[in-house]
Order: sequence, then C-alpha cells, then structure tokens
Amino acid sequence: MASCRPPFVTRCRRPVRRSTPLRYAPHIASQLTTVNSASTTSRQVGKLVQRYPASVQALIVASRETLTSAFPDSAESVDMKAGLLGYSYGPGYAGVVATLILSKSGVKIGLPHSATFKDPAGLLAGAGKVHKHIAITTTAQLRAPAVRALLRQALDAWRARSVAHN
Repeated sequence: MASCRPPFVTRCRRPVRRSTPLRYAPHIASQLTTVNSASTTSRQVGKLVQRYPASVQALIVASRETLTSAFPDSAESVDMKAGLLGYSYGPGYAGVVATLILSKSGVKIGLPHSATFKDPAGLLAGAGKVHKHIAITTTAQLRAPAVRALLRQALDAWRARSVAHN
C-alpha cells in the first residue's frame, strides 16, 4: 500500500469532513462530533454504552431518559473518544445545555455555567469556576427533586444566554 507522504515527512494531514461546522470551545471542538441522523446516533450510543459494565449501562440509559425529558427537542451528540454525550439546542458551545460524562463507576451530568446555580442540596461538584457536574451512581438519584431543580436551572440559564446572544 502506497504511503501518502514521502519518507522525510513526519505527518500526513487529510481533510476531515463534518456534517455541520463546529464552533465549540477549542478543547471540545477537536473531539465532539454532532450527529444529525437519529439512527446513526443510536448506533454510536450503543457502541459507546457497550464499553461499560452492565450496572453502568442501566445508569446510562436512565440518565439519557432523564436528560431527554428535562431538555425536550435537544440534539444529542456523541463523543466516542472522550466517552460522553452532549445535549444542545444549537450549534457551538453556546448551544450546549448539558453533557453526560461516562465512567466505569457511574456517570456525571455536566452543566455548563452551573457554578452560579442555587444548590441547597450541595450536589454540584468539580473544581471549575464556571462548569460543575452532578455525580450519579444510582437511578434513584436521577429522580431526586434537587437534581430536577438543577436541570431546570440549566435550561433556564441556556434560555437566558440564547436571548442575550440574539
């Protein structure tokens, strides 16, 4: 098989085709690919979920249901490399309303701009000055009123940001 580069070249750059132009923050743009087709998303989510133990797989399914009900009509995007799902209402990082970060021990619901949210239950964790997450280890946690309140705040915050940008 012929190489695309001469022996003295150390790298070969090929153009990458994306279905939509990405305008995410630089640290996310290289990894997050928005998927337009629901069937493609389902296949990619299936492949991603298979990487995790059965107990975490059930937690992922329940978390996805919670996020899709909390953020109706949001687009779900899959990042296979980072092992996360993104939920957004528009292109770019400004459209992101939540992320679902997967791990071997559970999931985390990432909420952009959540450092300013009211959190009387103390569920928000993380060292970030802007973004925080909610660690989820059981499906019962997803039904907690405090989690639902934080998800409502995330949606309200996105609405406020989108009005400010328009």
